[in-house]
Formats: sequence, C-alpha cells, structure tokens
Amino acid sequence: MEPIQIEDETGGSLTVLEDAGYYFSPNVAPETILNLQNFQARPSDVLVVTYPKSGTHWVYEIVSMLVNRSKTLTKEPLKNIEFLPSSVFDSMPSPRVISTHLPYPRIPLDFLRKRSKIVLCVRNPRDVAVSYYKFISNLNVWDYDGSWESFFPLFLNGHLPYNSWFEHTDTWLKVARHGKHQVHLVFYEDFHEDFERTTFELAKFLEVEATQELLEDIHRETTFANMKSRKVDITMDLSRNGSSPIYRNGRVGDWVSWFTTEQLEQMDQEMEDWGLHLNNRIKYTVHAD
Repeated sequence: MEPIQIEDETGGSLTVLEDAGYYFSPNVAPETILNLQNFQARPSDVLVVTYPKSGTHWVYEIVSMLVNRSKTLTKEPLKNIEFLPSSVFDSMPSPRVISTHLPYPRIPLDFLRKRSKIVLCVRNPRDVAVSYYKFISNLNVWDYDGSWESFFPLFLNGHLPYNSWFEHTDTWLKVARHGKHQVHLVFYEDFHEDFERTTFELAKFLEVEATQELLEDIHRETTFANMKSRKVDITMDLSRNGSSPIYRNGRVGDWVSWFTTEQLEQMDQEMEDWGLHLNNRIKYTVHAD
C-alpha cells in the first residue's frame, strides 16, 4: 500500500493509502488491510457496515446492546476491522459485534461463508458529505484545510477514504436486495423518526427478544447527548481543534446550512446517474429538524 496525495480544486490536499484502487485512511496499518481476506469470521458474528459518517457509532452501540441484552452502554469502544489486528478479534467472546466501512468487494469472504449477520446502515448523502468534511478537517492525520466548496467535488467523485458513497451504497443495496446473504438494511433517519419500531425490526433480524423495557433502555442510553458524555472518543487525540471528531451534532438535515443550489443539483444528478433516486427510503431531500 502506498500513500498518495489527493488534491482538491484549490490546491488543498489530503493523504490516503491506496490499494488496488481503494482508498483508506493514512492511519490504518497496511498489513491489517492486506490481511483482511484471512480474517476468521464466526457464524455468530454481527458485522455493522456503514460508509463513514453514517451513524456508525450509534448503530454499533444499538446492535451491541441488543446482542448483549444490556441495560447500559457497553464499556468497550467500537471495534473496526480495518483499524485493529485480527488478534484483537480472535480474543473477543462470541457473539462479536464488528464494525467496518469496507465496500462489498473488500469484505472478508469468511463473513459470507459463515453466513454471519450483516447490519447495513445508510444515511442521507447530503448529511454524510457535510459530516465527512467536518470530520476530515478536524483530524490531524489528514491536515486538510480546504473549504467546503473545495471538498464537495472530492465527495462527489469518491476521492476520499472508502471512495464513492454512491458506489458503496449502490453495491451494498444490491447485495441486500439479492437476499443471498444475511443483510438487514436500516436507514439512519428511521432511528430518528421511529426509534422503537426500527430497533424492534433490527432485534427480530438479530433473533433477540426485544422487550419494551429493553427498547426503552437502549433508546435512553444511545441518545446523542448520553453517548457524547459517556463513551470514550477514540479520535480525540487526533483532534485539531479540541472538539470531538466523532460526536459533532447527530442531527438530520444539517446539510441545509451548507449546500448551494448548484451543489444540490450536482448531488441530485449523481443520485440519478446511479439510479439511487428511485429508492425513496434514501431520504436525501429531508430537511432539518
């Protein structure tokens, strides 16, 4: 894996690691990425799949509480398969909850062979783009000082870690629709609109008995404010401005404060080019709360 510089339209740049056309964060260990296909999955594993800044920590915590029938937030931080050596996962008791941003072609095949459960969470790409911009701008591993206007084409063209949101989402949605693998699709906005119903459906997929009490416990514990105050932010040491790169605001519709009319048209065109505009569950026109 080689580090490469990606430049925006005004000369700003960020460093990524590249392997076979796929981009990764510069702070991953190359040997971890290159050895992913040797990862040993278990049938009881639950793999949480998201494109970056799509509610990863929230969904991971909801799944962890369901699987463990926990009344409180889990003590352990999120376990992402791209950032930790396999020995960490080998030592975890079953059932393991594992996080990834990987596109479908890079998923360790053993998850598919073992028919591990996969929870796919998709978020409004307009909010993803804004959140990704704030995230990258606040982490010293990138040292990116470009403006939102300069960053937006990078997002649109997939010149970021984990490449194109559109390709990532389109491919995973096709996998979910095909039905060959155990994939449960959930939308970030659904948790905001009807948390208990969305979590109940997720529990059924996970084969967990979701009592009313458990659903209420999970709802209370996984509020944005509670998670921000109680969960360890593993990225704080990398923050450039002292604020949390992970827990920014957790809102739906923050994009309305950022997008220009031209950018909205470009985003809509990209959605149409990929055929994603036909999926009305991708609520990319949702306005702010």
